[in-house]
Parts: sequence; structure tokens; C-alpha cells
Amino acid sequence: DFLFQGGESLDPVGKEGLAELVSSVLDEGAGDLDSQAFQRILNDKSITISFGAGRDSFSGSFMALNRYRVEAVRLLKLALTAPRFDEDAVERIRGQILINLKRRETSPNAKAGKALVKSLYGDDPYGRPSGGTIDGVQAVTVSDMRDFVTRTLTRDRLIVGVVGKITAEELKPMLDEAFGGLPEKGDVPVLPPVAASSEGGVIVIEQDVPQSVVSMAQPVAIDRKDPDYYAAYLVTHILGGGGFSSRLTEEVREKRG
Repeated sequence: DFLFQGGESLDPVGKEGLAELVSSVLDEGAGDLDSQAFQRILNDKSITISFGAGRDSFSGSFMALNRYRVEAVRLLKLALTAPRFDEDAVERIRGQILINLKRRETSPNAKAGKALVKSLYGDDPYGRPSGGTIDGVQAVTVSDMRDFVTRTLTRDRLIVGVVGKITAEELKPMLDEAFGGLPEKGDVPVLPPVAASSEGGVIVIEQDVPQSVVSMAQPVAIDRKDPDYYAAYLVTHILGGGGFSSRLTEEVREKRG
């Protein structure tokens, strides 16, 4: 697994969804391989290469059998350094993303989450809906996508974790081959820290559905480096983050239906 620091929060205003679109098209052909040829090699040799965009990171996942790892690393390098962004592939993926975004416009969970982050962060990048907006995705151009790759997928922002039947000595040249062709540095700005709004309140969105969705938050942040971070993580997991093992699920759903 690997990630580059910087994700959806760096999307330009008016082009929200840029990172999401790039992450969905990177494996749709690279170098001299179009989308079908690239995907055919992945399937024939059981190689997995995928990408994803989060708020603060652009991540990737790579998995291959050892006997195919030379070819797999070659494909990963091509996807990162020579993506094709062919028009047919871009428009096909853009259409899929737009369908998903339109579906989310009627989803109670998505609408509640969107209203919550907007009330907490306003017009800050963290107040944007995850995955972009319909207008933003429609506005992204291939030029925007190539610029994103050049500026964001750089070695100074890269973190890699590797697990498998491989030694450190065997791994080093693989990493050099996969990531060595990336720019050393980019000019992506560092976002300043943002504080959530401390104004309380209740937002009600009327929708004719049989169940209500409630999303809640309060601006009490615990830094990842705080010594109490994992204690807080356990508390929230026990209270409501543990799925069917959480106390809220037990009390609200199991006992009260």
C-alpha cells in the first residue's frame, strides 16, 4: 500500500472531484497500453493495482504473485508516470462517477453527511462533500488531470508499506523502479489547520423516507499524536463505532427495534 499526502481537500474551487476522477482513471491505460490491454494483463496475471482519493491522501494498492512481480512493477510505474487519460476511458469513468453523485442526492445518509460537514467547516475545503460535486466533475479536463499527477504524485509526499515474501534487498530496486520516475517535489500548497465551527444547532432536512438519519458532531478534536488518541478511539468504538457490537446498536436497534 502507498499514499501521497494531499487528496480531495486540494481540489481547485469549481473542480471538486478532480482527485476522485484521477484515481478512477489511472489504471485505464498507460504508456503504449490502452485500457483493454492494460486490464487484460492485470487479469491474466492476477495483478491488482487500484487507486483511491481521500480527504488528505491519494492512495494506491498493489498486489502480485512473486513470479509476476517484475511485470506488475512495470505496470504500476506506467500508471503513475505515463497515464494515457484517453477520451473514451475518461468519459466512461466520468459518467460512472456522475451517476453515483446523482444517486447520492437522494440518499438520506449522504444528504445528512453533506449538511454536517458544511455546518462544521463552511466554505473551507473540508466542508466539501466527499467525492466531489456534479458540476465539479463535469468541469474537470484532461489537462487538469495531468497537472494533478505532476504536482501531487511526487516522491517527497510518498509513504509506502510492504508486506510479503520479499527481503529488504529485493524490495529496494522494486521501489526504485516503481516510484523513481516520479518528480522529486511538487508545488502543492500545504493547507493551514482548520477549526470546526463551535456554533451548535439542529438542521432538519425533510425527506419522504420511512427511517430518519441522524448525524452529529462537536468540535472537540484529538490530535493523532495526542497520548489520549487511542483511548478516545476505543471509547467511540464501544459507544457506536463497533457496528453490531456497539452499545448504541444494542440499546437502540436490538432492544428497542
